[in-house]
Amino acid sequence: MELQQVITELQAIKDKHEPPTLPEIFGIEYKEIYITKWLAYLLAADVIGIDILNALLFIYGQSGKIDYTEKPVVKSEYPFNSHRRIDIIIFTNDYLIGIENKLLDKDSSHTSDYSKCMDKIADKRKTVKIYLRPEFNNSKSTAFVNITYTQLLNEINDIQYPSGSVDPNANMLFTEFKKYVKECLCVKYPEFSPKARLYHEYEDVILSAQNEYDDARQKMIYWIKAAFEKKGFTGAPKVESQIKNNYWQLFRGELNKIGFHFELRWEREQLNEGLITVEAHLELESAELNENDKNAICREFGIKRGKGEPNDPLESQTVSCDFSTETSAHRTIEKITKVLESPHFERWAQKADEYMKNH
Repeated sequence: MELQQVITELQAIKDKHEPPTLPEIFGIEYKEIYITKWLAYLLAADVIGIDILNALLFIYGQSGKIDYTEKPVVKSEYPFNSHRRIDIIIFTNDYLIGIENKLLDKDSSHTSDYSKCMDKIADKRKTVKIYLRPEFNNSKSTAFVNITYTQLLNEINDIQYPSGSVDPNANMLFTEFKKYVKECLCVKYPEFSPKARLYHEYEDVILSAQNEYDDARQKMIYWIKAAFEKKGFTGAPKVESQIKNNYWQLFRGELNKIGFHFELRWEREQLNEGLITVEAHLELESAELNENDKNAICREFGIKRGKGEPNDPLESQTVSCDFSTETSAHRTIEKITKVLESPHFERWAQKADEYMKNH
């Protein structure tokens, strides 16, 4: 069976154990705007920025160096009179350095315009025009000098700063930047990872299983909804986002008019064996109430209002769940219902009932 083959091969794949780079953690490893801002920050840092600039000048072919006493002015998204913006521009005593940072984008057509604009504002400075890119981005600029991140890393990789010699935050980000460049940008050919290859090979099988799973999951949602309705509770995931976030609301009678309801927070999702946290909530802002009503409800419940409303659950209890078979699913519904009807939960529902009767 093909799906079993996928599972077998997936279990055999060893996950990457190296710590992820900072951009990988935030999912921005190829988001050009963020990497450009990171580079601009490092270029503006004392000492570190000078070392990176001198490395770029060396690769560029300039014999001169920038002295550590200088304070280069670094600007990102710098606007020219042509209304176009270059990624980074640096003003030093002797140089006007422009950097167009291209990660995945292959459009180098604007560099010709950037070149002319830099010539106009350079004054007596030498212009240095750099088109910076990973090796797997094979685009080239005819107006700027093409430099790869691999070339840059070769020049800065061995630079280390003794503790206390530079700003510690900038030093940490410099170290992380070198790691990021090495692992994400110094790749000549972006090969598929073992898991990506497995997905590519069995894509049709996996998508077919996904479709069947989605269909079964939707049926399970309707089954659970109907099961709770038989117990006197209405509701289910109100919107698609609540289904995705494994978050359900259950209502009893018309108590939700004052913002009182129960919630089920699923450990993973509806087709699992795991845990469900059952909660009682009073969310005053979700109901159409004036301030006097809200204050009166809080007095009835014996609780204080925080910023707008009580945000913590009034009551909470975690239970195990099992929806693998119809029998175990019925047992799970009974278990949850028992919690909802327990004295700890019922006392809050009774307070809501009492308020509704009197108002």
